[in-house]
Amino acid sequence: MRNQNSKFTKLEKIIPESAQAHNLEKQFTKYKIFSIWEKVAPGFFTEAKEQTKPIEFENGKLTIACLSEELGLRLKQVCEQVMRIMNEMLGRKLVYVLVIEM
Repeated sequence: MRNQNSKFTKLEKIIPESAQAHNLEKQFTKYKIFSIWEKVAPGFFTEAKEQTKPIEFENGKLTIACLSEELGLRLKQVCEQVMRIMNEMLGRKLVYVLVIEM
């Protein structure tokens, strides 16, 4: 796709517009949140990369599956910080609750 100045349009603009046009906005937001979790969580605990996985996001609640009870308890202690960083990366507050399932 090209804009009026014959320059290429950035994907960051095309993808959200296309998602909205095809009623995929929720899925696209979910994908972004899951991707951000995978970047943020290991910054707190290295083992989170291998031992956690986002499994659901709905109505501001992000649910994370965790293979380790110890890691899950440590993640629960930093939930507020994790959500703050994630929302900063998203550019708006979308994640209100973080649930860690062990």
